[in-house]
Amino acid sequence: MINRFNRKWILYIGILTIFVFGIFIDCAFKRNENNIGTSRNSSSLEELDLKILSKTMGYALGSPFDMKMRLTNKGGKTIELHFPNGYAYDFFIYQKNELIYRFSEDENYPTGLKKIELAPEDSIVLGGIWLCKDRNGDWVRGGRYQLIGVINTDPPIISDILPFGLTD
Repeated sequence: MINRFNRKWILYIGILTIFVFGIFIDCAFKRNENNIGTSRNSSSLEELDLKILSKTMGYALGSPFDMKMRLTNKGGKTIELHFPNGYAYDFFIYQKNELIYRFSEDENYPTGLKKIELAPEDSIVLGGIWLCKDRNGDWVRGGRYQLIGVINTDPPIISDILPFGLTD
């Protein structure tokens, strides 16, 4: 018998699996088009830690949702990540296994970040604002959502899933 705790983990693993598969497909196409996200030493990517900083509590529907993540170098050497086209990071918001919003599809997506250089134990905070609209520009409904952050390296660095709620 599957209890509620196990169902939650099965759901998160399923979402993460679908998400990771989608990211790899997406990155494969974009890498061919744009040469996105390279690092000088891909083994150094294991020394990076990516954490979502947004809170898990409920947010008022219609108010801006502040998406933030922190990338930290936990290793002993400086790490350089290069992004030739400024496509360094992204956020994805899902509801019930469906992609509701992707930060990089927003017309206000910031561009121009060409390089991230992190000395040992240094961090950088990356973020954006979600206006609670879906990919078509329509307002979303209240409910439970999941936020995932991604650093577009090769391979991508993916954050944990952050569940959060929107209330009317």
